[in-house]
Amino acid sequence: MATNHLCTVALLLCLLANGALCLDLLAGVAGSVTGSLTLKANTETTINFVGGTKLVITGTADATVKVTETTKVAIALPEGFKSFAVGAYSGLTIDVDVGTITKASLTTSAADVTAALSIVAGMQAACLRFDADAKAYTFIDGAKYNSDKTMTVDLPSAGFYAFVSASLTVPIPTIYAQARTTNSSSSTTIVYGGGELNLDVQTTTDNSITCTKKKKSDAAAPANKASINIYFDIELKTKEEKVKKGEIKYKYNATAVADVRTFLPLYAYD
Repeated sequence: MATNHLCTVALLLCLLANGALCLDLLAGVAGSVTGSLTLKANTETTINFVGGTKLVITGTADATVKVTETTKVAIALPEGFKSFAVGAYSGLTIDVDVGTITKASLTTSAADVTAALSIVAGMQAACLRFDADAKAYTFIDGAKYNSDKTMTVDLPSAGFYAFVSASLTVPIPTIYAQARTTNSSSSTTIVYGGGELNLDVQTTTDNSITCTKKKKSDAAAPANKASINIYFDIELKTKEEKVKKGEIKYKYNATAVADVRTFLPLYAYD
């Protein structure tokens, strides 16, 4: 992952009336968003970077927050997504050395000319987080592309964030056990596990759905059928509501199920 040199030359720190901290990077490479700064436990801190990027962050402990920008995404993006340059970067890594982030909101620099021109009817500017445990990207709900061509994104945790453009109808990359909103007016296509499972769903009312991958199940395989030991729990938040339309596509490992596949076709059961 390519990064720029540390951009901090001078720092102005001021204590706001509400006890929050405001830190302004006063000099450095234009548009650079790379640096390390100190956070105070349970204190909202606003960091204003050169080039217009702003990070408002609260952590659980006195810690150092390190922000590193990249102009090239090292981990391949999901199908249908392209890098979207905001200022001098298209991705940011945000790390804290102690504790966790309890709340964070990022306002990016303005999109460059080429990126801005890509946001036409039917297209969106969005943000993806790479989940290191799941080894997959997940879509950040609620990211906004503003009239001044900046983006505003709520960051749920430390980690790597990629700024992207995509069709409004692109399948939504999601990690297992993360809730996704559904609606009654159209189908939502959700991709889990980096493409392992596709779920196309429309609910009778606006709702949310969660898919969890499991290692075992209490449900017995139907007669004359053998389990490949792949299990998913799919639940609606409002359980009394129903799925209006639903389709599951599972990309199985051909080697892992070779013995079963030799004798029987594949089925799903609940």
